[in-house]
Amino acid sequence: MAKVKRRKSDTHRTPKACRVWRSIPQPPGETDLDRYMMKNPKLLKQEMFILALSEKILGEMIRQKMKRRELAHRMGRSKAWLDRFLLGQRGYFNVRSISDACHALGVRPVLYFKRMK
Repeated sequence: MAKVKRRKSDTHRTPKACRVWRSIPQPPGETDLDRYMMKNPKLLKQEMFILALSEKILGEMIRQKMKRRELAHRMGRSKAWLDRFLLGQRGYFNVRSISDACHALGVRPVLYFKRMK
């Protein structure tokens, strides 16, 4: 059987300099996503709500000096699942999983409503 010769591009990895460049924050400016979010205020409010809840959970983890792996273990989930949950990905971030996270942290969520202006 003949040996298959691989091209250099098949095994090429992104140079470290490129990975570093991607991690540098871009200057502020209006992007397509910004324009889309401004045209869809409902979606913007949903994202803000998910972000606020994730920040509360992460803040409580920091206050208790709890690592993500420990919280995932207490919830009976994997660390990868917890990462997706904290990012608010569809199918992971729901009322039951929020309740599970609060129970694992030993806190009780309090919900209140405020009129929109």
